Amino acid sequence: MSERTNPNVVHRFPPRVMLAVFLSPFIFVAIVQWIDYYFDLHTANPMKPKQWPGDGRVHYTFEPLD
Repeated sequence: MSERTNPNVVHRFPPRVMLAVFLSPFIFVAIVQWIDYYFDLHTANPMKPKQWPGDGRVHYTFEPLD
């Protein structure tokens, strides 16, 4: 009987530990995002200045081609 179909295989770590190790990076990122949002740090998603032309400001000109 091959080992991959053996129902008596004892794994090194129990399933709850495997699940915890799998979920821990996602939980860590979620906690960091929550701390960033809760304390208004804006480090994970900094706001950029508006890049569209503002009122009364000339950001570009059209030069006529000769």
